Amino acid sequence: MVVCQARDSDEKVLTFAPTLQSTNLAFRFRRYLERHVKVIRDALRLPRLRSQTAPLPHDDSLQPSAYELFWGGRCCGTDELIRFLPDADIVNLHWVSQFLDLPKFFYTIGGKLPIVWTLHDMNAFTGGCHYDIGCRKYLDGCGKCPQLGSNLRDDPSRVAWLLKQKIYSSVPSHALHIVTPSTWLGRLAAQSPLLSRFAVSVIHNGVDTEAFAPRDKAFSRSILGIPAEDPVILFLADTLRNKRKGYTLLSQAIRDLKEERPLLWILNVGKASERIQFTRRFISLGEVFNERLLSLAYSASDVFVIPSLQDNLPNVMLESLACGTPVVGFKVGGIPDAIKPGRTGLLVPVGDTGALKEAVASLLDDASPRRKMADTCRQVAIQEFNLTVQGAKYAKLYETLCEAFRCTR
Repeated sequence: MVVCQARDSDEKVLTFAPTLQSTNLAFRFRRYLERHVKVIRDALRLPRLRSQTAPLPHDDSLQPSAYELFWGGRCCGTDELIRFLPDADIVNLHWVSQFLDLPKFFYTIGGKLPIVWTLHDMNAFTGGCHYDIGCRKYLDGCGKCPQLGSNLRDDPSRVAWLLKQKIYSSVPSHALHIVTPSTWLGRLAAQSPLLSRFAVSVIHNGVDTEAFAPRDKAFSRSILGIPAEDPVILFLADTLRNKRKGYTLLSQAIRDLKEERPLLWILNVGKASERIQFTRRFISLGEVFNERLLSLAYSASDVFVIPSLQDNLPNVMLESLACGTPVVGFKVGGIPDAIKPGRTGLLVPVGDTGALKEAVASLLDDASPRRKMADTCRQVAIQEFNLTVQGAKYAKLYETLCEAFRCTR
């Protein structure tokens, strides 16, 4: 495994960072532009729009808008990265934004080795956004990008889309296989003009079902200082500004719930926790990297709420299922892959705050079906979303692709 940033000292995980000698001024300037989209807009004198649709930098602490990272596929240091890669029979790309220069990589590697590209968002087939928030311009070559605040057809999103079209057309169809963790993203990739000529497989993400497992609820609550009989909901908040994450809608639903249920406890995990303002009976754990502690938080909760307005297959949702905690979320993206209504949680219409509140309330108010759901959540996690299942599917895919690639040489 070759990564940009390693979180542990596993000797099989190699960390790559380009040297200054491998990055020329043009590439460094382009990367600066892509990481600071406002500079692109100002340089092109694109018209300014309302503040809520202003372009965004990649750093959430600086982000003034409702959008997120925008990346057009260029990056410095890929020559050195390719030399750094160990010998392999197959290459599996994952999230490569600002790490891999797509033209350099595919023009060098494409057709020489089978490549699997696991998509974790939409960026591979858009002009730069990682989620289109419903604009669907990638179906027609992008341009006039709302996330750039642009009214120009030939804006940076159009340029990036055309570049990707040229890159992908150079790759033999048998040499690139697309994998998506959700049915939703697989369908979009297969329908996109850029990737439709390549085969697409859906392989769900897996979680460690030993680390994420049901813990004794009374014990979990005692550790957190929550009374054993009080209702508890859990949510994640890594950013409050990203429109796609739906925090504003969730906040309204929670406030309505607390008005009707004064004993309700709100449990939160995430780096944005300290900026959340709720009244009493609110516990913020901040960023939590220890999986056992996370499983304690899931187990202490009656319901996990995920308010994303567009998402792939959030791992936090799978972790909650593995811990036996039902999930409530909007019927969007890959969320229905894991939330089986009435079995592992409840789905509600996208953006409907009232329906979100009522779905959570229905699970809090009726303990019997909730306990039954808890058992089903655990079973589904073990059967469909564990690491062993995920690994076996990837292994089979690698073997099939390597054999087919040898037959075509």
